[in-house]
Amino acid sequence: MRIPPAPWGISLAAALLLTSGSSHATSKSSQSPAPVTDATLSYLQDQPKECHWIRHTPSAKPKVVTKVPTACSEVQLAWSPDGTQALIHFKTIGDDGEYTHHLRQVNLATNSHKNLPVPTQGDLVRHGFDSQGRPIALLENPVDLYPDEEEAHEKKGYEPYLKVVTKGSGEGARQVIPFEGESYPASDVGIAGLAHAVRLEDGQWTLIETRSTYYGVDAAPGVHALDALAHLGPTPEAMVDEANASFTAVPDDADVLKKLPLRTAPQKPLWQQHEMPNGSLYVNQVNEKGFTYLAAPVYHQGPKGPVEIHLRGIDKDSALTIFTRGDIALVVGDDGKGSSLVLWNLKSGQLNRPLSGMEQISFWPKPAPIPEKTPDAEPQDVPAPLQVATLESQPQDVPAPTAAAPDAQPQTISAPMAVAPSTQPRANSAQVVAPPRAYPQENLRP
Repeated sequence: MRIPPAPWGISLAAALLLTSGSSHATSKSSQSPAPVTDATLSYLQDQPKECHWIRHTPSAKPKVVTKVPTACSEVQLAWSPDGTQALIHFKTIGDDGEYTHHLRQVNLATNSHKNLPVPTQGDLVRHGFDSQGRPIALLENPVDLYPDEEEAHEKKGYEPYLKVVTKGSGEGARQVIPFEGESYPASDVGIAGLAHAVRLEDGQWTLIETRSTYYGVDAAPGVHALDALAHLGPTPEAMVDEANASFTAVPDDADVLKKLPLRTAPQKPLWQQHEMPNGSLYVNQVNEKGFTYLAAPVYHQGPKGPVEIHLRGIDKDSALTIFTRGDIALVVGDDGKGSSLVLWNLKSGQLNRPLSGMEQISFWPKPAPIPEKTPDAEPQDVPAPLQVATLESQPQDVPAPTAAAPDAQPQTISAPMAVAPSTQPRANSAQVVAPPRAYPQENLRP
């Protein structure tokens, strides 16, 4: 799941605490992370006053990767492409009600970790690693909403940072956002602003990409305007997007439609399909009040036709996300109160015991080798800058999760859940990528 955006900015005192770079890392180890099977899972599990990140291969006991002192709803995860490192962004709330952001880098071979400084050029909303295994952060940076009010920072939570100004006069006048010596077009949709991608280099966050974008309205691109987003390593959000995109509509003339159930109310089912080595999966897609989501029933193509997969333990009012890997189908149901999962081996027909009480359920990604970097070449993580005519230079072991009730039967769901698209529209976005700029950590945005 995606956590909602944090309140704009954090206090200076809190930000200073985050730059200490404190570490709980042990000495370097030659160990490698445990092998990942097709069925290895990742999920979060709430415990009193903390969240446990769990790695679980069903044939073994679940293992705690790390613990963070907050609710699991305030945690975001990311893996390095080679599977050796993880980056965790989480928020804690103080006695004054203010959020403090934290970044933690975890060695997945030893489960040791170190705390990283939090970038201060905007609000951290997505993060991960580039192809070279370097931490990347994507930042929202909207313009000041109250530029003419003296106490604007109290309403927004930080001192005004970006402003829209008029450049030129007459018919050639246009609204732009000055930043770092460049002028970016200001969107006339939603809340204008910029999005930044920064990379951690030698303990400092270096700006590698900036685009104009907008916020505050439905389908606003936000950080989706950044090319760097497509180059991040595995994250649960990206895996959900990929899982949803893997299902496509069954053609109207497909013979299989004659074997799938019909329904007269509230609407005709729109069947989606996903090809697998041992036969296609079929699932119903519901469109309700502007929401699109997958819903029970789920069928698997057998030798004699589609066979229903009984989603024991998944509530009837759950929206579904279906991950597939090899012969394994991981069906996650979310009823708005929590998530449950069913793990099904489509080759053997074996169903693992359904589990519930987790968040951010996904497969644990399999490692991919990090490409070697030639000494004289720049990493190609972000495409070359686009030149836009309107831009001008300017100034431990853990208890197993709760087993779900075995007698729950799948039904068509009625509670809507939005299916997050894999891409967002880019409206009025423009890019300038200047030579990398290092931001000393004392230059904090309060």
